[in-house]
Amino acid sequence: MTPVPPGVTTVILFKKTGNATFNIGYHVGDYSTEKVSRFSYNSGRGTWDIYHDSTLDVEEILARKSDFSQWHYFSITRSANGDFDARIWERDNPENSFSFQGNLGSEWGALEFTFFADYHLGSLVLDEYQELH
Repeated sequence: MTPVPPGVTTVILFKKTGNATFNIGYHVGDYSTEKVSRFSYNSGRGTWDIYHDSTLDVEEILARKSDFSQWHYFSITRSANGDFDARIWERDNPENSFSFQGNLGSEWGALEFTFFADYHLGSLVLDEYQELH
């Protein structure tokens, strides 16, 4: 995938099947070298996970779990100075939502992040993918 530049918002519509757990967010790096920077939502733990240039240095911020067998939207954007804004909401019940807003440092604004989604067990169904400029 092509890197998503600062100021662009990525939006997906998704749901899971079965007992799937998943991670969605922005990622840059190589897992084989453990040099990874990543901001993601972890459905298994109900956390926002921040990988600080290493798979060994992971900060977990409590978010919440949801019934992702229903359609949900996920949006994420970042600024050139490292501000992140991520939101998840249920398509048919938008009041069922949670978010993260925070500054991860100016170096996070310069990284060449790509959007990613991975899952374990079941499946993760992606219906829409948009990049809003």
